[in-house]
Amino acid sequence: MLTDAGVTLIGGSLEENPSAYKNIETVMAAQQQLIEVQGKFYPRIVKMDKE
Repeated sequence: MLTDAGVTLIGGSLEENPSAYKNIETVMAAQQQLIEVQGKFYPRIVKMDKE
């Protein structure tokens, strides 16, 4: 799943499951009265610490 999104996972473990996270677009849409989007961040490499 991460590879398909163009993300390289360095480290981490089996517990780091991408499906555990909410869809950011859905979260932001639900909060549109509270926020002002100024930009978007698209990570290309993710470094996880096992400790």
